[in-house]
Amino acid sequence: MLIYIITSVFIIIKRVLIHTINTNTKTGVVYSYKVLVIIGASLILQVTYLVAIIKVKLKEIFGAISIINVSQIRSAIIILSFANIIF
Repeated sequence: MLIYIITSVFIIIKRVLIHTINTNTKTGVVYSYKVLVIIGASLILQVTYLVAIIKVKLKEIFGAISIINVSQIRSAIIILSFANIIF
């Protein structure tokens, strides 16, 4: 699927550019890198819905989408909990 390639390209570009940031990097440049991070992360989250629609039978699509919604919300809660513990 083309979306996997596009997502991978954004992630690779993001990782390469993030490693170029130093103390002299301008704020605008850092924010533009963050835009790439947001685009890559958003595409990753959307891929799960595309796969569910392709792989699940027509009458089970709503259940699959509900499971994806719940799991994404719970994963965000778990990540925020770990971040709160660490920082």
